[in-house]
Amino acid sequence: MEIQQQTMEEIIRSHTDTIWRIALNYTRNAADADDVTQNALLRCLQTDKTFESGEHLRNWVIRVAVNESKRWLASPWHRLMAAACQIDTAPLEAAQSGPRERALYQALLQLPEKYRLVLYLYYYEDRTAAEIAQALGISVSGVTSRLARGRARLKKALKGELDDV
Repeated sequence: MEIQQQTMEEIIRSHTDTIWRIALNYTRNAADADDVTQNALLRCLQTDKTFESGEHLRNWVIRVAVNESKRWLASPWHRLMAAACQIDTAPLEAAQSGPRERALYQALLQLPEKYRLVLYLYYYEDRTAAEIAQALGISVSGVTSRLARGRARLKKALKGELDDV
């Protein structure tokens, strides 16, 4: 299916939140995540790619969000601003329904990017290891290794912290 007006409206309606949350995981800043989301949606609008299914489209949108996030982080403007000021970590509203979820999400934001994004896609976006591997351009075994290492780091970071909440 080609991206036409109806499909673009579907992408915006169905995938904007996913794009924004992926961007937030990379940028750790809500304003930057907004900019990345806008760039990713523009990239979606400009494509002439055809898709085999809705799932193929969803995986492609995730890949676009990841690429735009990386492009934003590599930009000279971002590097200059990051060096000039401390970038705040913005909470994800959906993950903040309670104190335990808030503590878990804040700990997730503190992980290195390679663990943070894989854990986020797996647990918050309900993606399989194969889908994550395809979206990130790494092997399935790489995804499972990052999941295991990321879980171990989260467990270590949260040891005793969630007992107080």
